[in-house]
Amino acid sequence: ENSDGGTSDTTPPNEDTNLPATPVDYDLWIGHVRVTSANQNDVLGDGSVVYVGNNESGTLKLNNANINTTYVPESDEGEYSFGIYTDMESLVLELKGISRLTAENTPDMGIAVNDLTVNGDGAIEVCGNVFGLSATNLVVNSGTVTATSAKNEQAVMSIGIFAGETITVKGGTLNGSAGTFLGDFCYGVYAMGNIEISGAEIPVSGADSRKLSELAALVDMLTTAIAINENSIDLGGRYIGNS
Repeated sequence: ENSDGGTSDTTPPNEDTNLPATPVDYDLWIGHVRVTSANQNDVLGDGSVVYVGNNESGTLKLNNANINTTYVPESDEGEYSFGIYTDMESLVLELKGISRLTAENTPDMGIAVNDLTVNGDGAIEVCGNVFGLSATNLVVNSGTVTATSAKNEQAVMSIGIFAGETITVKGGTLNGSAGTFLGDFCYGVYAMGNIEISGAEIPVSGADSRKLSELAALVDMLTTAIAINENSIDLGGRYIGNS
C-alpha cells in the first residue's frame, strides 16, 4: 500500500510474465533449418536431431537423421551451400543409427565446422561438391564417418575429409573419398597439420591408388606428420608432384 492508501504495483513496466522468452538463434544450421532454443529438442520435427548447448559450443545428436535440404548463407550471395554448418568454436557430433545427407542438390560442403569431435556407435554419410567434411580440427573417438567429394569437373579441388589443422582418430572408422576431375588437388583425406591415428582404420580413396610404401614421400610433400599405431591404413588419391 502506498502513502495515498493505494496498492503498490511492483511489476516492472512493459514486462508481461505470460509471454514466452524470446527464442535464441544459434549459429548452427541443419540443412536450411536454423537451430534455436525453441526447436533444439527436435530440430527437424521428427525426433532425429537434438542440440544440447549454447551459441559457442554444444552437442549435436543425430539418430537416423535424413538431412534433405541445404543451407546457403546470405552473406555469401549463394556462392557456397552446406548440409550442416556452424561457425561455433566447437561442436560434438553424437551418432546413433545411420544419418545421411540426401539433399537433391549436392552442397559444396557436406559438413563445415571449426573444431569437431565425433562420438557414438552410429554412422554419418555426407557428400559435397568440393569438401565432404571440412573442419579446423577433427577428432574421431568412435562411430563411422563417411565423407565423399563428388565427381565435379567444375570444382577447383576435390577432398573427402579436410582439416585446416589436425586430424586425430582414436577409434571408429573414417572413410574419405575424392572425386575425379581435371585438376591435381584431389585427396581422400587431407590435413594441413598432423594426422594421428590410434585404434582405428582409415580407408581412403581418390583418383589414383597409392601404396603405403609411398607414405614417406607423401609426408615430405605435404609437410605433414602422420603417426600410425597398430592400425592398417590404405592411402589413395592424386597428390601434387606425383606422376
